Amino acid sequence: MLIFCSRKSMRICKTLRRKSIKIYIEIAYSSNTRVIIRHIFQEGLIPWSDEWFAQAQSSEITIEHSSELEEETQELVRIGGHKVPVTSEIVEIKENNIPMDREKGEIELRFYFDEKFDGLKILAEFFTWFFNSPVDEVRVSTKQYPDQISKTIDWVLSQQESIPFCFIEDDRVTDEHIRDVLDVSNFVKTVFISVKPTDSFSHQFIYNNEFLTISNAFWFNLQNLFNVNCSFIELEGTKLTSWEMNWFLRHWINGWFFKMRVVDIEMEEIHLQSLFAGLNVVEFPAGERRVFKNTVLIFCSQKSMRTCKTLRNKSNKVWIGFHYFSGANVTLRDTFIEDLLPWSEEKLSEAQISEIYIENSSELEEREQKLVSIRGHNVPMTFRIDEKGEVELSLYFKDTFDGLKILVEYLTWFFDSPIDEVIISSVDSPDKIKRTIDWIVSQQETIPHCHIEDDQITDERIRDVLDVSNFAEEILIGLRPTDTFSHQFTFNNDVITLLNAFWFNLQNLFNVDCRVIQLNGTKLTSQEMNQYLRRWINGEFSKIKIVDIGMEEIDLQSLLEDLNAVNFPEGEERFYKTQNNEERVVDYGFDITRNDGTVATIEHEGGNIVSKRFFFVVW
Repeated sequence: MLIFCSRKSMRICKTLRRKSIKIYIEIAYSSNTRVIIRHIFQEGLIPWSDEWFAQAQSSEITIEHSSELEEETQELVRIGGHKVPVTSEIVEIKENNIPMDREKGEIELRFYFDEKFDGLKILAEFFTWFFNSPVDEVRVSTKQYPDQISKTIDWVLSQQESIPFCFIEDDRVTDEHIRDVLDVSNFVKTVFISVKPTDSFSHQFIYNNEFLTISNAFWFNLQNLFNVNCSFIELEGTKLTSWEMNWFLRHWINGWFFKMRVVDIEMEEIHLQSLFAGLNVVEFPAGERRVFKNTVLIFCSQKSMRTCKTLRNKSNKVWIGFHYFSGANVTLRDTFIEDLLPWSEEKLSEAQISEIYIENSSELEEREQKLVSIRGHNVPMTFRIDEKGEVELSLYFKDTFDGLKILVEYLTWFFDSPIDEVIISSVDSPDKIKRTIDWIVSQQETIPHCHIEDDQITDERIRDVLDVSNFAEEILIGLRPTDTFSHQFTFNNDVITLLNAFWFNLQNLFNVDCRVIQLNGTKLTSQEMNQYLRRWINGEFSKIKIVDIGMEEIDLQSLLEDLNAVNFPEGEERFYKTQNNEERVVDYGFDITRNDGTVATIEHEGGNIVSKRFFFVVW
């Protein structure tokens, strides 16, 4: 909670506030000027990591110019001796664009000053005093004023000795101001610099802190590299050669750059003989695994790529996701945890994720163009660093689907891994779904995970999708057929989930034998489900572990007729795992027993409870 009151009251609040919670203060001075306060109760998380951001609680205050204030909304608050106009608005909290069920939204505060930078300083001074915490993060660009970057950093460094995290991005800043930025970057522990110097730019750069990332680093020469000693260095677009990197490695061998743990540099084409000359290089031990949580994508000559493919660590499984809907992208996930299901929440939380977006060539601006070689194709590429410091990579093709195929063929070849996940819709092409699945199954026998969703596809196309669904081990189909739709459906793999399944009849259910069945909105009746259970008791549907069906209102007497059902043992709990490896408990319902002695539970509270959900677990 943020409190603006009298100085005496404020001093009392500051004295009484809980000191054990670390408060992170971020200031942003770009197109939007704001102060963000973050706090986190979970200990042991690395600041600014994805998990840290997910756990952090944030409050955001926007700084506006006084000219934008409407007189009738004005309310004055006192901040460090200044009377400042403020407006507030309750903003609806949404998650994935869906309003969340909470009594109140978040309050959006806007403070108004005659000069935004003065307002930023006043608020930052107030919060650093009140929370007894420095400015932890600075994000700045020169959207309004040429000296905005250096002015902001100079002011922060006049208040504290260093800045833990700084993100600087601008493509219009002058060479003079770029030099100012580079000179003060050594006061930042983690710095991301994305500026665009002129072609003739040069600078003697020094950095000895922790993490350094520079894009547009064509000016970064060998002497600059010798002047850097930090834990992590990432440089994009340098003109460093194999001989120069050989010289760098020789110095490392002789004891220089003792802080270095990761060096990731884009350079001129690598010549292994020049790079390794005189270094006594040995091949990485076969079968050995050294854990390094980072995915690096390399696009280079075919000869170099074959060398990289040969030398890469084969024991790390890379999951390849193929996403083709309103946009198109390929997702790579790598993880070192072997005993988790591929798409469980545990696995996703451990995975390192890289995304490559496929764009149409018509969206490429000429000035952005840079060509990379992908298996004989010269492909335009752009990238940018997002607010979390992660790289967003985009490749441009005349036809998006052709681009997806080229990229996926390359990645499955390089990582020696099939496509593991397909997410697809037919937003802009009626035959997109079938065409995509047909191509994938021409490359591999099955698809481990498939998600198909579209509310505009025709009945004919829906039948095409259902007919090829048996190529997926786990499939979710969210399509919207017409009211008269019918189809004889068969599925015998692992997991099937159908939305809008009003057309799914008893014969379809008899044609399915898999581990998990999830059906939404069927018109199945209690008498029909009784017939299904009778067949299960007699030994059919041997794969079934979970059946979860939305159906007509359950008549318990009709459902359990002649099944010899008994009440679930009072006080007992049984645990099962969902298809996502999540553990759930069953502690009520009715048990039935198959002829071979296998027990299953129908989850229902009995009596006159009204339910339209049939849930069945085999133990």
